[in-house]
Amino acid sequence: MSPGDFEARALKRIQQEGVEVDALSFAAVFDLLRLSNRFVQDFEAVAHRPLGISWAGFRVLFCVWIAGSIEPKRLARLCAVSRPTMSSVLNTLERDGMLSRTPSPEDGRAVTVVLSIKGRRTARRAFVAQHGRERDWLNGVSKQDLSITVRVLRALLATTLDPTGQI
Repeated sequence: MSPGDFEARALKRIQQEGVEVDALSFAAVFDLLRLSNRFVQDFEAVAHRPLGISWAGFRVLFCVWIAGSIEPKRLARLCAVSRPTMSSVLNTLERDGMLSRTPSPEDGRAVTVVLSIKGRRTARRAFVAQHGRERDWLNGVSKQDLSITVRVLRALLATTLDPTGQI
């Protein structure tokens, strides 16, 4: 069964269950999630794993590369992961010599994450490889359509829902 067939089947099943569904919203989110998963799988296989890092590892290296030294709790928010997940990724990257955690000069109880030379080099190489894939993926999309897509995605990203699901 193709993903498109699955989506149509899911929509039909949901409607048969008597659940009210906005088919266009369902299709948009379903397709965004499918595409996001395809991007992650592709980027990880082509750009990250050959350099010895995972998708999560790349996200952390990239954020530290861009932000500079940063506290793990701020890094977790920036990468949109839980603090325990961040701790696990940091442990792996530190073990592999990509970064270090050093005491914060402002607060001796806190630590900051700093890239090593190896981590900086890996972040840069992974970004270059991933960006090449991004361009490959979007090569067939017109600049106008791409601009519209970016505006729509940014509007969605600006939407904030509270835990009860209210905007």
